[in-house]
Amino acid sequence: FYQTLSISFRSSPNKMEEAIKFIKENLESWRDIPDDKIKIELLPFGGSRKSYKVTAPDTAVSPDTVLLREFTHYSSLLKPNDKLKESIVFQKLSSYNLGPKHLGQNNQYRLEEFFKYSRPIQNTEINQEPIRRKLAIKLAKIHSATDLVPRNLVGENFITDLLDDQKFMLTVKENCTKCVEEGDNAEIVKELSQIFKEEEISFIKKLVQSEQSTCSHNDIWCGNILIQFRTNENVERKVPNVLFIDYETFEFNFPGYDIGKLLAETMYAFKPGGYSYDLRHDLYPTDNQIIDFLKFYLLSFGGHEKTFSESDIDEIVCFSEKQIDSVLETVYGSEENVKVKVSEWMNKVKKGAIVSAFYCVLLGMWIGRNPDFKTDFIKFAADGYSIYKRFRIAEM
Repeated sequence: FYQTLSISFRSSPNKMEEAIKFIKENLESWRDIPDDKIKIELLPFGGSRKSYKVTAPDTAVSPDTVLLREFTHYSSLLKPNDKLKESIVFQKLSSYNLGPKHLGQNNQYRLEEFFKYSRPIQNTEINQEPIRRKLAIKLAKIHSATDLVPRNLVGENFITDLLDDQKFMLTVKENCTKCVEEGDNAEIVKELSQIFKEEEISFIKKLVQSEQSTCSHNDIWCGNILIQFRTNENVERKVPNVLFIDYETFEFNFPGYDIGKLLAETMYAFKPGGYSYDLRHDLYPTDNQIIDFLKFYLLSFGGHEKTFSESDIDEIVCFSEKQIDSVLETVYGSEENVKVKVSEWMNKVKKGAIVSAFYCVLLGMWIGRNPDFKTDFIKFAADGYSIYKRFRIAEM
């Protein structure tokens, strides 16, 4: 379940009053609740915005718990339209049962459905059957949707647009220079900054442009994946449900990127509190485990699973290898066609592992040494570089 911190809005009365006003404007059932009966608690894994669990104890309102997200300076990485875009994507994913319900939004906050009996996924759970398989099916559903991202609110490709953003790249390079000059992890920063040279950037662009783009999440990490083990207090799910949340970077990108980033998350062993971690290369999935992931992804990609209910999917993710192979042969025509498809997607995943690691280096150095964040983003950039070298060397 969510682990709440002992920090709340009560340390800032004006902020508390403002937040409650916003909540009541969007939840009619809460309008008569006295302000002092509403409890707001900060949650970990907020990422680029703070997230709060809001409850109304000892009341009979429905819903009795909601999630409040507070936008911050870093909540719009690229464009001023990101909040509008995210709101549209949020509502569409909710209508497809791929995300929480959108309850309201303004320039400062968004109100969302709170998934009870859920928590952010742990890195070791990503590669567990049948969770790995369900993640594959849910991610393929997102990649298969054609109307999630409004074309007028996004660019051509998340990664190439970022690399062409001169202001963004200048900040990255300035932060690298600052670290070297101040002796802040100078040696590793000096080394990793070499990947921002034109030759390497051209290599990344070629990888991205060699693949067809789809609607993509682009910010998959443990804090943006919820896992739900129960439907209510007394009923445990046969197969845990999983949901991807936080859509601020939802744009067009090649689907291998999201898969590569998801699989890389298995290496980030977060410590209690959610801000620090150890990088564990040994936890990365084996080729056979990645192939298993891709088989279930391919079952869903392109809308092949549309005739399956949620309970059907819970049954399918428990299939034996022989059973899933039989289903895929029916979908793709033959055993040989399935092998070709899996091989093609293994190549996409390798590209995704390289490009997503490159992005982690970029993001880490863009944020740099910043007191607004508890996470050490210089370490994050260095670890991204470690992953980048691993898969880049394999590509050469």
